[in-house]
Amino acid sequence: MSVKGPLAAVALCCCLTATVHAQERTNAREVNPDQRQSGVALSLQLKVRDGNGFKSVCDGDCDRDLGKLPIGSQVAVCFKATADGYATVWNMDRNGGFDLIYPNKYSHKGNARGAAVKADTTTCIGEDNNFKLLVGPPAGLSQVYLHWTRTEAEQINPADYPVIGRDARSSPSYASTTLRYNAEQKK
Repeated sequence: MSVKGPLAAVALCCCLTATVHAQERTNAREVNPDQRQSGVALSLQLKVRDGNGFKSVCDGDCDRDLGKLPIGSQVAVCFKATADGYATVWNMDRNGGFDLIYPNKYSHKGNARGAAVKADTTTCIGEDNNFKLLVGPPAGLSQVYLHWTRTEAEQINPADYPVIGRDARSSPSYASTTLRYNAEQKK
């Protein structure tokens, strides 16, 4: 995803290239794609803008039918947790590129490590005029990753970025979920 100017047009493609990340991230942190945490359920939704607003492309089930999105499409990512906590949302492209898309400099002042979220409250990124998400290159399979923790201190360190794999820690202090989509060249 790439953020452009005050409208922050972010490219949510295989990699939501975000010039939004506030600091350089250099350390990979292996994370589970769908980590469970007692008492917490997470949901992710991907929406695409059509003539009448945004419509859902997938509601956490993109893995089954891989939502296909033309490069250049405006999209929104919505998420919800069933418990108060802190969240970060990342986009990862097929080449291993990553971008932190939430929190960002348009949603939070300073360098927030994670954004505070209230239980059962849906947060949508990319639906307003100040921060837009656009599907961008490269074409291919990408994923959106939601990382939730009970405290901000437990969030991913400022120098770290997530790499989907198998978390080596025995009982991670986070919950996570992902959805996948396919960015396609316009025909």
